[in-house]
Amino acid sequence: MSGSPNTQTAAVRLDGDMVEIRFPVSELHGARVPLGECPCRAPKSIATQSWRQRLATALGRLQV
Repeated sequence: MSGSPNTQTAAVRLDGDMVEIRFPVSELHGARVPLGECPCRAPKSIATQSWRQRLATALGRLQV
């Protein structure tokens, strides 16, 4: 792929009973940033906070 632009795009698909989310490794850090803890004081759902934290942790394991 020398000299060609990155043409990979994000994709979401069903794989049996699982949802698979795919995006280029080069976007891994960018995917983790919005999953971080929100500094605002607005009420937040504990369930969604836990989900975001688990996803960010899993993505972090891939980044190391």
